[in-house]
Amino acid sequence: MAVVPLNLAKSILRVDFSEDDAVLSFYLDAAQQFIERHTRRFLTPTAKSIGLRGGPEHEVTPEHPPFGAR
Repeated sequence: MAVVPLNLAKSILRVDFSEDDAVLSFYLDAAQQFIERHTRRFLTPTAKSIGLRGGPEHEVTPEHPPFGAR
């Protein structure tokens, strides 16, 4: 799910029709993935699961929560 809602992007771009909603949604998701990959920060709350051999058996909370998390 993109950080910028589709309706907001359409109003900013002044798009009144819905034929290109799938394309706009694709571009919004791609932009979010690009930002997250290059900043190494998540823009939305995200849960990651990592298995470590010999590590703790319980859930570990990240030290720095993603942007917008409270």
